[in-house]
Amino acid sequence: MNHIQSMTGYGAAKFELKSTGYLVELKSLNSKSLDLTLRLPQQFKFLEHDMRLQIGKCCERGKIELLVQPLHASSEAHPVIDRNAAQHYLIEIQNLCKDLNLTCNDPLPLLLRQSDLWNSNVLPEETEIRSAVMTTLETAIGRFIEFRQREGLKLEHAIVKHIETIELLLKTIIANDPVRLYAIRDRLQNFLKRFEADLTIDAGRFEQEVLLYLEKLDIHEEQVRLDAHVQYFKSTLLEPAAGRKLGFITQEMGREINTMGSKAQDAGLQKQVVEMKDALEKIKEQCANLL
Repeated sequence: MNHIQSMTGYGAAKFELKSTGYLVELKSLNSKSLDLTLRLPQQFKFLEHDMRLQIGKCCERGKIELLVQPLHASSEAHPVIDRNAAQHYLIEIQNLCKDLNLTCNDPLPLLLRQSDLWNSNVLPEETEIRSAVMTTLETAIGRFIEFRQREGLKLEHAIVKHIETIELLLKTIIANDPVRLYAIRDRLQNFLKRFEADLTIDAGRFEQEVLLYLEKLDIHEEQVRLDAHVQYFKSTLLEPAAGRKLGFITQEMGREINTMGSKAQDAGLQKQVVEMKDALEKIKEQCANLL
């Protein structure tokens, strides 16, 4: 089983009760927390709490919608009117008309529009409903998780590709860094040579100031920390439901890359920093869709 999952998912399954078919669908999009919406036929409402619990056990985050809807009606299910409910509605309508001083000549069309007055003469028992719905929901959840895992694997491949780009750029920066520092030192020396005739330069003091300046531009610590963050990111990628944690690690990576860019003083290094930032932004976008 893949550890990594996308927050985008879809899963569906079907069941039948008294010759009436139903479809159970689970859909999800990105969300910082679990945002669950259930759309159920009236006769399944008593299962809402159990369905929420079952979905919550396997879905930590995401904007998730559960939809249960009929696919076809039973040929045996002849609709009948609940006369007790109709009588209650009629009394309420008549009382309302009286209170508002309105005429109520023919309330029948209004009554017939009340969907909860219509029942079937072949309604299944609650135990039968529970068994069919909850079993089918379990199947739909399994397919939903499989979908999330497939999408997660695609994201993982893309993320690994971009993290390898950052690793390669970091190795290039580390290899070229001594040359960068020597080049900065040479620039300073050549700059001062232009004014040698007009200035009295203490060679020892100059050397000391150059060392202090180069020390401020040194990026060795940033290189070490960025490499540590990259390795931590790669190991965390193998953990289940690590999307939020990976997002925090990318923030730390971004700080080290930005600091290297501010200390660069070198066109080649600045170009590599820009490429790192581009790869990191792509990683952030993809991590935002991870569970």
